[in-house]
Amino acid sequence: MNMVPARHCAGRNARATPLSRVERIAPPFPMFIHPACVCPPGSSASSLMRFVDYVKINIRSGNGGNGCSSFRREKYVPRGGPDGGDGGNGGDVFFAGSKRKNTLLDQRFRQHYKAGPGTGGKGKDKHGRTGEALIVVVPLGTIVKDAETGEVLLEVLDEFPLLCLRGGRGGKGNTRFKSSANRIPVEWEEGAPGEERLVELELKLMADVGLVGFP
Repeated sequence: MNMVPARHCAGRNARATPLSRVERIAPPFPMFIHPACVCPPGSSASSLMRFVDYVKINIRSGNGGNGCSSFRREKYVPRGGPDGGDGGNGGDVFFAGSKRKNTLLDQRFRQHYKAGPGTGGKGKDKHGRTGEALIVVVPLGTIVKDAETGEVLLEVLDEFPLLCLRGGRGGKGNTRFKSSANRIPVEWEEGAPGEERLVELELKLMADVGLVGFP
Protein backbone atom coordinates (compact mmCIF):
# COMPACT_ATOMS: atom_id res chain seq x y z
CA MET A 1 0.00 0.00 0.00
CA ASN A 2 1.35 3.45 -0.98
CA MET A 3 1.93 5.83 1.89
CA VAL A 4 2.11 9.62 1.90
CA PRO A 5 5.42 10.81 3.40
CA ALA A 6 5.15 12.62 6.71
CA ARG A 7 6.69 15.83 5.34
CA HIS A 8 3.68 16.34 3.06
CA CYS A 9 1.19 16.10 5.90
CA ALA A 10 0.19 18.78 8.36
CA GLY A 11 2.38 18.85 11.41
CA ARG A 12 5.90 17.61 12.03
CA ASN A 13 4.89 14.53 13.98
CA ALA A 14 2.06 13.51 11.63
CA ARG A 15 1.98 9.85 10.66
CA ALA A 16 1.95 8.58 7.06
CA THR A 17 -1.55 7.94 5.76
CA PRO A 18 -2.45 5.41 3.04
CA LEU A 19 -3.52 6.57 -0.42
CA SER A 20 -6.72 5.33 -2.00
CA ARG A 21 -6.69 3.67 -5.45
CA VAL A 22 -8.33 6.70 -7.08
CA GLU A 23 -5.69 9.05 -5.66
CA ARG A 24 -2.89 6.84 -6.99
CA ILE A 25 -4.31 6.79 -10.54
CA ALA A 26 -5.42 10.43 -10.86
CA PRO A 27 -2.67 12.84 -12.03
CA PRO A 28 -1.62 15.66 -9.70
CA PHE A 29 -2.42 18.30 -12.37
CA PRO A 30 -5.44 18.94 -14.67
CA MET A 31 -5.26 17.40 -18.15
CA PHE A 32 -6.66 18.77 -21.44
CA ILE A 33 -7.52 16.52 -24.37
CA HIS A 34 -7.82 18.22 -27.77
CA PRO A 35 -11.05 17.38 -29.64
CA ALA A 36 -9.02 16.32 -32.70
CA CYS A 37 -7.36 13.58 -30.63
CA VAL A 38 -10.69 11.97 -29.81
CA CYS A 39 -11.58 9.21 -32.28
CA PRO A 40 -15.19 8.90 -33.45
CA PRO A 41 -17.14 5.85 -32.28
CA GLY A 42 -16.27 2.68 -34.16
CA SER A 43 -12.83 3.88 -35.35
CA SER A 44 -9.30 3.84 -34.06
CA ALA A 45 -6.41 6.32 -34.24
CA SER A 46 -4.48 4.05 -36.59
CA SER A 47 -7.33 3.93 -39.11
CA LEU A 48 -7.61 7.73 -39.12
CA MET A 49 -3.88 8.22 -39.76
CA ARG A 50 -3.60 5.44 -42.33
CA PHE A 51 -5.41 7.07 -45.29
CA VAL A 52 -4.28 10.41 -46.78
CA ASP A 53 -5.38 11.51 -50.26
CA TYR A 54 -4.01 15.07 -50.51
CA VAL A 55 -0.59 16.52 -49.63
CA LYS A 56 1.80 19.29 -50.68
CA ILE A 57 5.50 18.56 -51.14
CA ASN A 58 8.54 20.48 -52.31
CA ILE A 59 10.66 18.80 -54.99
CA ARG A 60 14.01 19.95 -56.36
CA SER A 61 16.33 18.53 -58.98
CA GLY A 62 20.08 18.44 -58.54
CA ASN A 63 22.47 21.24 -59.51
CA GLY A 64 24.96 20.69 -62.30
CA GLY A 65 28.64 20.34 -61.48
CA ASN A 66 31.17 23.02 -62.39
CA GLY A 67 33.61 22.64 -65.24
CA CYS A 68 37.35 22.42 -64.63
CA SER A 69 40.17 24.65 -65.83
CA SER A 70 43.30 22.51 -66.04
CA PHE A 71 46.36 22.02 -68.23
CA ARG A 72 48.28 18.89 -69.05
CA ARG A 73 51.53 18.64 -67.12
CA GLU A 74 53.78 15.73 -68.04
CA LYS A 75 57.47 15.15 -68.45
CA TYR A 76 58.80 15.86 -71.94
CA VAL A 77 55.49 17.54 -72.83
CA PRO A 78 56.17 21.28 -72.42
CA ARG A 79 52.93 22.39 -74.06
CA GLY A 80 50.34 19.83 -73.16
CA GLY A 81 47.37 22.14 -73.62
CA PRO A 82 44.06 22.29 -71.72
CA ASP A 83 42.57 19.11 -70.30
CA GLY A 84 39.79 20.31 -67.97
CA GLY A 85 36.72 18.08 -67.96
CA ASP A 86 33.03 18.99 -67.90
CA GLY A 87 30.85 18.90 -64.81
CA GLY A 88 28.22 16.23 -64.35
CA ASN A 89 24.52 16.87 -64.82
CA GLY A 90 22.26 17.12 -61.79
CA GLY A 91 19.88 14.33 -60.85
CA ASP A 92 16.34 14.28 -62.25
CA VAL A 93 13.10 13.90 -60.27
CA PHE A 94 10.67 11.15 -61.28
CA PHE A 95 7.28 9.97 -60.08
CA ALA A 96 6.42 6.28 -60.20
CA GLY A 97 3.28 4.40 -59.19
CA SER A 98 3.08 1.38 -56.94
CA LYS A 99 0.32 -1.19 -56.55
CA ARG A 100 1.34 -1.77 -52.94
CA LYS A 101 0.47 1.78 -51.89
CA ASN A 102 -3.03 3.13 -51.40
CA THR A 103 -2.35 6.32 -49.42
CA LEU A 104 -0.08 9.38 -49.43
CA LEU A 105 0.87 8.91 -45.79
CA ASP A 106 4.61 8.74 -46.56
CA GLN A 107 4.51 12.14 -48.25
CA ARG A 108 2.61 13.61 -45.30
CA PHE A 109 5.59 13.07 -42.99
CA ARG A 110 8.29 13.85 -45.58
CA GLN A 111 7.56 17.06 -47.48
CA HIS A 112 10.98 17.92 -48.99
CA TYR A 113 12.54 15.86 -51.78
CA LYS A 114 15.86 16.68 -53.44
CA ALA A 115 17.85 14.85 -56.10
CA GLY A 116 21.62 14.53 -55.95
CA PRO A 117 23.93 17.20 -57.45
CA GLY A 118 26.44 16.52 -60.20
CA THR A 119 30.12 16.50 -59.32
CA GLY A 120 32.66 18.89 -60.82
CA GLY A 121 35.04 18.06 -63.64
CA LYS A 122 38.72 17.26 -63.11
CA GLY A 123 41.98 17.38 -64.97
CA LYS A 124 43.05 14.84 -67.61
CA ASP A 125 39.66 15.33 -69.32
CA LYS A 126 37.75 13.65 -66.51
CA HIS A 127 34.07 14.51 -66.56
CA GLY A 128 32.03 14.81 -63.40
CA ARG A 129 29.57 12.17 -62.25
CA THR A 130 25.86 12.62 -62.89
CA GLY A 131 23.80 13.26 -59.75
CA GLU A 132 21.66 10.52 -58.30
CA ALA A 133 18.10 10.61 -59.62
CA LEU A 134 15.17 10.78 -57.21
CA ILE A 135 12.08 8.59 -57.67
CA VAL A 136 9.02 9.52 -55.60
CA VAL A 137 6.81 6.43 -55.23
CA VAL A 138 3.08 7.21 -54.98
CA PRO A 139 -0.12 5.17 -55.32
CA LEU A 140 -1.58 4.56 -58.76
CA GLY A 141 -4.05 7.25 -59.76
CA THR A 142 -2.09 10.13 -58.19
CA ILE A 143 -2.28 13.50 -59.96
CA VAL A 144 0.68 15.89 -59.66
CA LYS A 145 -0.21 19.59 -59.93
CA ASP A 146 1.73 22.82 -59.67
CA ALA A 147 0.67 24.37 -56.36
CA GLU A 148 0.98 27.94 -57.66
CA THR A 149 -0.70 27.71 -61.08
CA GLY A 150 -2.83 24.58 -60.67
CA GLU A 151 -1.38 23.10 -63.88
CA VAL A 152 -1.50 19.32 -64.10
CA LEU A 153 2.07 18.11 -64.54
CA LEU A 154 1.69 14.34 -64.36
CA GLU A 155 -0.92 11.65 -63.90
CA VAL A 156 0.60 8.48 -62.48
CA LEU A 157 -1.25 5.51 -63.98
CA ASP A 158 1.44 2.81 -64.05
CA GLU A 159 4.68 1.82 -62.39
CA PHE A 160 6.90 3.33 -65.11
CA PRO A 161 8.83 6.38 -63.79
CA LEU A 162 7.68 9.70 -65.28
CA LEU A 163 10.04 12.68 -65.51
CA CYS A 164 8.85 15.73 -63.58
CA LEU A 165 11.96 17.93 -63.11
CA ARG A 166 15.18 17.79 -65.08
CA GLY A 167 18.50 18.32 -63.34
CA GLY A 168 20.80 21.24 -64.05
CA ARG A 169 23.30 20.91 -66.91
CA GLY A 170 26.94 20.49 -66.03
CA GLY A 171 29.36 23.31 -66.85
CA LYS A 172 31.96 23.08 -69.60
CA GLY A 173 35.65 22.66 -68.89
CA ASN A 174 38.34 24.76 -70.52
CA THR A 175 38.95 22.01 -73.10
CA ARG A 176 35.65 23.01 -74.75
CA PHE A 177 36.97 26.52 -75.41
CA LYS A 178 40.13 25.43 -77.23
CA SER A 179 40.42 26.69 -80.78
CA SER A 180 43.04 27.77 -83.31
CA ALA A 181 42.72 31.36 -82.11
CA ASN A 182 42.63 30.49 -78.39
CA ARG A 183 45.12 27.72 -77.67
CA ILE A 184 45.42 28.38 -73.94
CA PRO A 185 41.86 28.88 -72.71
CA VAL A 186 41.41 29.53 -69.01
CA GLU A 187 37.66 30.10 -68.96
CA TRP A 188 35.21 27.49 -67.69
CA GLU A 189 31.48 27.36 -66.91
CA GLU A 190 29.57 26.90 -63.70
CA GLY A 191 26.90 24.24 -63.49
CA ALA A 192 23.30 25.27 -64.03
CA PRO A 193 21.03 25.21 -60.95
CA GLY A 194 18.30 22.62 -60.71
CA GLU A 195 14.57 23.26 -60.86
CA GLU A 196 12.38 23.59 -57.78
CA ARG A 197 8.62 23.39 -57.45
CA LEU A 198 5.91 23.13 -54.84
CA VAL A 199 3.49 20.48 -56.07
CA GLU A 200 0.18 19.09 -54.92
CA LEU A 201 -0.43 15.34 -54.85
CA GLU A 202 -4.05 14.28 -55.09
CA LEU A 203 -5.15 10.66 -55.06
CA LYS A 204 -8.15 10.02 -57.30
CA LEU A 205 -10.45 7.29 -56.03
CA MET A 206 -13.02 5.25 -57.90
CA ALA A 207 -15.78 7.14 -56.10
CA ASP A 208 -14.42 10.43 -57.43
CA VAL A 209 -14.22 9.21 -61.03
CA GLY A 210 -17.65 7.58 -61.18
CA LEU A 211 -18.99 4.88 -63.48
CA VAL A 212 -20.97 5.45 -66.67
CA GLY A 213 -23.20 2.69 -68.00
CA PHE A 214 -26.25 0.61 -67.31
CA PRO A 215 -26.97 -0.35 -63.70
